[in-house]
Amino acid sequence: MGQINDRTFYMEYKDKDIRFKGSGGIQPGAATMSDHFSNEASGVVSSGVGSKWTSAADTGCTVATYTPSVGSIARLTTDATDNDRVDMGGAVAWLPSAGPISFEARVKCDVVTTLGLNVGLSDAATEASQTQAVALSTITYTATATEGVYWVFDIDATTDVWYGVGSKAGAAVPLTNATSPVGTAPVAATYETLRIDLDAAYTASFYQNDVYKGSIPLATTGTTLLCPYISVKNQGAAAHVLDVDYVWIKQDLV
Repeated sequence: MGQINDRTFYMEYKDKDIRFKGSGGIQPGAATMSDHFSNEASGVVSSGVGSKWTSAADTGCTVATYTPSVGSIARLTTDATDNDRVDMGGAVAWLPSAGPISFEARVKCDVVTTLGLNVGLSDAATEASQTQAVALSTITYTATATEGVYWVFDIDATTDVWYGVGSKAGAAVPLTNATSPVGTAPVAATYETLRIDLDAAYTASFYQNDVYKGSIPLATTGTTLLCPYISVKNQGAAAHVLDVDYVWIKQDLV
């Protein structure tokens, strides 16, 4: 038995073949990317050894940085200006029409009272100033991204919990959170695991801490390249911190 980035795999020998079991293993016919942000010196994520990441931040915020002093993490830090944001994204290289995609990230934020968060797959690694891929106000989504699937938390919502949403041809799917997958609210200073599985029919299934929370049919068109995307937006008058413990993606190639 072995382990890669908190995911266990098993090896068996049969007629000199090696078989891997479990989503974290090396699998024939699958492409994978995982990053636990280990073995990196302090510095912006785009400067790491063989870095997979880019980051953008509004003036006064701090782009995503490796922070080994508090563990192997990437840290996104806002300033105290309302609506300022920090984005972190990977390579725009994952095409849903090429096969089902699974995305997972483990994150925590310092508070949950004055934030907007996006965690998922998007068509761009970063968005424009004071903008996130998807925003939620009362019950209505606004999609800036043209394509993608996301977990969204926004204190401008009527009820402050995690919601699952897609972006398809520039419009949120669904348009309101009335039929969204619904998670529970994040807990301040507590890690949680957010997962999205996008199948061959472009149905997105959402999991929070390994608990299934619902699905969205035809959540995205499937013909646009996507990337891992994580964003924190200040929704108040104090600086905030979002820590990313790991990001993992697997695509079954067909």
